[in-house]
Amino acid sequence: MIIDRYIFKEIAFTQAAAFIVLLILLISQRFAHYLGEAVSGGLPADILLVLLGLKALSLLSLLLPATLLLGILLAMGRMHRDRETIALSACGIHPAQMLRPMGALGLLIALCTGLFSFYLAPWAAQKGQLLKQRAEQLADLNAIAAGRFVELQRGWGVFYAERLSEDRKRLYHIFIQSRRQGELEIHAAREAQLRVDKESGDRLLILYEGYRYQGIPGRKDFQILRYSKQVIRFRRQNGALSFTRLEAKPVSQLLASREIQDRAEFQWRLSLPLSALLLALLGWTLSPHGGEGRWFNLLGGLVIYFIYQNLLGVARTWMEQGTTPPAWGLWWVHGALMLSIAALYAWRRR
Repeated sequence: MIIDRYIFKEIAFTQAAAFIVLLILLISQRFAHYLGEAVSGGLPADILLVLLGLKALSLLSLLLPATLLLGILLAMGRMHRDRETIALSACGIHPAQMLRPMGALGLLIALCTGLFSFYLAPWAAQKGQLLKQRAEQLADLNAIAAGRFVELQRGWGVFYAERLSEDRKRLYHIFIQSRRQGELEIHAAREAQLRVDKESGDRLLILYEGYRYQGIPGRKDFQILRYSKQVIRFRRQNGALSFTRLEAKPVSQLLASREIQDRAEFQWRLSLPLSALLLALLGWTLSPHGGEGRWFNLLGGLVIYFIYQNLLGVARTWMEQGTTPPAWGLWWVHGALMLSIAALYAWRRR
């Protein structure tokens, strides 16, 4: 039907505009956070864009249902302002018939949200966690600055470089002090180079034209070694690279688990596509059809949405803490929203 396609297109375009604006705002906020970590040396600058892209994927399942409600209320409000809804009513188009395109778009958004919530968002969280964990393990070397002493690997030793190349891969006039089994080891080299072992992922520090002093302080049997090339390996901590965050766990692992936190995480992911359908129904219920103001309906819809989202968070916390029975889960929040929609519909039909 032409009217259905028209309403579908109007809502979809409005939702897309709201989605882009909100996504840019959230990504900008996250970019500022990552940039602060990069400046302090906690993250390498070359993974910032990758982390932002992964963060955007994890935000899609939250933004799609919210912008669907915004798209419906703004599009229908615009049609009400331009008297298009009055013209449709004069042509015999009942407000209930507008539920068809809204429901179709809501179903499409629910399917996309489910795809992101159950598969793409956990995958993005896994990749992001992996990148950040590896960056944290190598943060000490990334934090090296010219003319500053840096502690390496939680007390392993002290590092100093007088000068760095622009790409931070070559260092000049190096000093390294470390302790191994009570022995003091000092390196003084003319030049050094940073590399990564592709097989193990370990960071390699290759020293050129230097001296190594090794021994126990207070004794005279210090060993002095002159070398043209010396390799120091900073081993990657394999055990630390595990996906412990709930949002990074695959859905198969959540279904197989009996932990209450995993069950709450699964219900949370299921709530996102379900919320798209419920919010589409809420948007239709609040769409202006008569003489009421569109801004009043928009404000009411946003208030209900924020209450709904906050209650979902509270229900998840209560479920994890055992305050509510596991059978209740997050379902009672969806039930409360459905009752609210029914009450609004009955009130507007008076």
